[in-house]
Amino acid sequence: GYSTITIGYLYERCETSSTWSRTSNWRIDSDNLLNGASSCRIGGATATSNYGNMWTETLRSPVFDLSDAHPNPTNGYGLGFFYTGNVVQGDTLQVKVSSGANVANLLPNGGLSGEVSGQPQSWLIQLSTVAGRGVPWLEIPPSVMGPQSTIEFVFTSDSTGNEVGYWIEDIVMFYDQKASSNEFGLDLQGSPTATSARGEWSDMGFTVRNTGNITDKFTLEAVGLPAEW
Repeated sequence: GYSTITIGYLYERCETSSTWSRTSNWRIDSDNLLNGASSCRIGGATATSNYGNMWTETLRSPVFDLSDAHPNPTNGYGLGFFYTGNVVQGDTLQVKVSSGANVANLLPNGGLSGEVSGQPQSWLIQLSTVAGRGVPWLEIPPSVMGPQSTIEFVFTSDSTGNEVGYWIEDIVMFYDQKASSNEFGLDLQGSPTATSARGEWSDMGFTVRNTGNITDKFTLEAVGLPAEW
């Protein structure tokens, strides 16, 4: 088996330097933001203009190699983000993670819709229940943690009604990774040598220190002793 280490893999702030691709109606927007200089916006061309009808618009991450995900995670795999704005019922924002033919829709009931109270100044984070506990992130299933995984925010609208849309900020992702060999380390401090006469005891003092990044355990063995020891 593998040891596991939980890593913060992704922090996307939706700045102008973002490497995420966007279809034409997603844009980097400086009108409303949580921190930094901008956010990702699905909506009209200005802060107060609405999105259109019959839209399918995608904000897509680069391809990520997540093949080192631990098969039996302790903390899981999660994706979180903040959002604000307003989307009418019948129009939705869905979050998808995919790896090859495997696709997972992370949001239940078709996706996000509705108005954030106090928008656009007030922001929400999506809450969910994982293993019986409330968490501020969406669970990612193991089936989409592969060597060519992508994250997509997909907005769709129908033929009736529209609103200002959503702003998205601070997209974060973490997962339990298989710990590689360079995550482990031990060193020995002290002088574990001594002499004693036949039939006597000898004390040796030393300290074993964990210099790695994860909790580890070790076993002491005495090898190469004469047969009478």
